Amino acid sequence: MIEVDFCGDNIVMLTPKGNLTAEDFSELSVAIDGYINGTDKIPNLVIHAGQLPNWDDFRAIKEHMRFVRNHHRLVKKVAIIGDTLALKALPLLMDHFVAAKIRRFSEAKIAEALIWAKSSEDHPGNFELLDGFPADVVAVKARGIITSQDYREVLLPFVEKKLKGHARLKLLFVLDEDFDSYSEAAAWDDLRFGFSHIGDFSKIALVTDIGWIRHGAKLFSPLVKADIHIFDVAELDDARSWIKG
Repeated sequence: MIEVDFCGDNIVMLTPKGNLTAEDFSELSVAIDGYINGTDKIPNLVIHAGQLPNWDDFRAIKEHMRFVRNHHRLVKKVAIIGDTLALKALPLLMDHFVAAKIRRFSEAKIAEALIWAKSSEDHPGNFELLDGFPADVVAVKARGIITSQDYREVLLPFVEKKLKGHARLKLLFVLDEDFDSYSEAAAWDDLRFGFSHIGDFSKIALVTDIGWIRHGAKLFSPLVKADIHIFDVAELDDARSWIKG
């Protein structure tokens, strides 16, 4: 079954439970279309998924795809709540196939998911610039979902300003439990940032427990002239000392 909660502010909360049937998606379509016809508004969706759906049979999959096909150009935003690896990768995959903007939020950030779904803008995260470092250190912490806007308006101008006074910089980059993911555009911006400033950093301290980011950093480290050190989140104080040294 799929619990449908019309929670105000033009938000519909969907909570899938158990194996989902074709009838579940048919009833969901009726509920959403009824809301649209009754209010003359297109709601944004918050899906408290927990994990990828368990379809009862192939008919259920077909009805799910039919619901997505009929509504993805109407609904502007879909917030998915869940902590599984598959759900973390889902927004990057679905951005290629649906018009709606899809973002994933962790189970601990249901409030943030609702705030994002209610807002007219798509700005679910930010780079926090950390204080208490020498002038040649760029120290940043990523929060929420990093978008292209965060690179364009925060990180790149900050780095370029620092480079006016220093030939080479040091980078402390923190991705802890406050970080959720990158948007698709931000993932490309991250690559462009790395390659465009590949020679501008002498030391890089990456602080994270996220496996795929640690593996990626190790994979690309031979291409970078900087001295790269990867720290666990619990070693943040050690990372701060190392980058200052």
